[in-house]
Amino acid sequence: MKKNSLNGINVGMLNDKHCMKKYYAKIDMQDLEVIQDKTLKYLIKIRSQLENNSAFQVFLWKPFVEHVPELLTAFDHLNMEVTQICAFFLDNQPAAPHRDDTLIPIRVNVPILNTTNTFTCFYEPKDPDTLLTATLQPNGLPYNTYDKHNIQLMDQCEIIEPTLIRPQEIHNVETVITNPTPRITLTMVLNPMPYEYFPDIELNDRIPYHELHKMEIMEKKTSSLWYKPDLKY
Repeated sequence: MKKNSLNGINVGMLNDKHCMKKYYAKIDMQDLEVIQDKTLKYLIKIRSQLENNSAFQVFLWKPFVEHVPELLTAFDHLNMEVTQICAFFLDNQPAAPHRDDTLIPIRVNVPILNTTNTFTCFYEPKDPDTLLTATLQPNGLPYNTYDKHNIQLMDQCEIIEPTLIRPQEIHNVETVITNPTPRITLTMVLNPMPYEYFPDIELNDRIPYHELHKMEIMEKKTSSLWYKPDLKY
């Protein structure tokens, strides 16, 4: 059984179903160091344009890839393409466990700055009827949180290399007060959706990327300006 690197407690396993469940997976990415360096320079350049007090930032597609063109081919060797680019900024304050308000079941997180000794933790409700608290971030995006007393830690990962995560699962980032800040990761959408990394996702639940994309646009969870134009389905 895994140990929690933050406080030495055992990572809980509720039942056989959850034992089989994968919450994250490592993925190979080309030109990682170049992408990290150019991304950080770009964020410094546009820092005055970022949403104040919002940890989650979604970027317009065109200007970002003009500054970091390597992202366009970073997953060519896996026959995947990046279709949306966001960033997550975090200080050392506790982050509430939450589910992302998205229809996208898998994202790839890429470390940019100060991610060592920080852990993305995944949880399951102790009770299936556990209620969440719905709030809005400063940028208007929903932020649906859970009380830690009502959930159980299932697994965790340190984002020190490109990592696929499941944002629809309850998760948060745990850090320590002595860590340098800000902690910055890119979080991106891939096409096709990398379901093969998560065998526990049922075949009937493996909705093709183009359908998810259209539904997100229709439900106004996203903007077409944030996505790669002329997506290849």
